[in-house]
Amino acid sequence: MIAARSVTIQRSGRSLLHQIDLELPPASFTAIIGPNGAGKSTLLKALTGELRLTRGIVTYHGDNIADLDARTLAQQRAVLPQSLELSFPFSVLEIVRMGAVARGATAPEADARKALMKVGLAGFEGRSYSTLSGGEQQRVHLARALAQVPNPISNGKPEALFLDEPTASLDLRHQISVLELAKQFSNDGGILLAILHDLNLAAEFADQIIVLDEGHIRARGAPCSTLTDAVLAQVYGISGIVGRIPRGEVPFILPQARHS
Repeated sequence: MIAARSVTIQRSGRSLLHQIDLELPPASFTAIIGPNGAGKSTLLKALTGELRLTRGIVTYHGDNIADLDARTLAQQRAVLPQSLELSFPFSVLEIVRMGAVARGATAPEADARKALMKVGLAGFEGRSYSTLSGGEQQRVHLARALAQVPNPISNGKPEALFLDEPTASLDLRHQISVLELAKQFSNDGGILLAILHDLNLAAEFADQIIVLDEGHIRARGAPCSTLTDAVLAQVYGISGIVGRIPRGEVPFILPQARHS
């Protein structure tokens, strides 16, 4: 279990998160949704230990993450950030291998190859990262994260995978395949948290949705109880969008995962 209690983050006199309380249970897929600037990435960084808290506490299985060193954290959770810039001409295999090395794997290259196969990039090992498309680069970093936490449960404890907008650069097929990988991670006992902007994808894949706005949790729970006209009107300023087909000839695209 990962838990946050009274988590508050203030920077330059501005509150980014206000008294956040939440739990991320094992074998569960949690999606964070909300408008731009709501504090979604800030919350993810607070939960992963990347940001110092102004107040509050985040615990992994009862341990305060502020007391855990970098290696211990790397063995318990992996993070796919919203964007990454690399300054050196790494190969795909070298990047993914970093994830396995971070957790202290005994066979990092083999683990990296397995992760690349999972994301559909087998055969890309020798390619230069800089020559890949944006979507391919995104999948390389997902493979790196999967190489870092290849087993959803390790030593009897669930591991965690944090994804910040993992579908942003992907086409429709790869959006579905990436979230199916994430769903499988949670189905196998892991803790999965993803920031998503596509509400249809959040509704389909998430067990729990957290609606964040202006650093506050406005709603939380199952998709049917959080993705309502009232909640979305409050946080996005639009109304009448849930469960209604658009007028005229405009198609309404609702991706359907193969696991359904």
